[in-house]
Amino acid sequence: MKKYIIASDYDGTLRINGEISHTVIDAINRFRSEGHLFGVVTGRSYDNGYEVFKKEGLPFDFIVMCGGSSACDRDGNILF
Repeated sequence: MKKYIIASDYDGTLRINGEISHTVIDAINRFRSEGHLFGVVTGRSYDNGYEVFKKEGLPFDFIVMCGGSSACDRDGNILF
């Protein structure tokens, strides 16, 4: 079976009008439960990204931050 990686912007895409809908979270969880990877691509920094996404309950496998200059995994470990 093929495995897929999908990444999405956060502000204005996943988070609209100040919140992430349950429909979005459910869709991401279904995608990940099939063994695929989901990531967030954002202009936010680590301090304003990772902790916020975790607090809001956003499921993810990785975050690409600061316009691609850094990334972390789901546990907050800096990858580059």
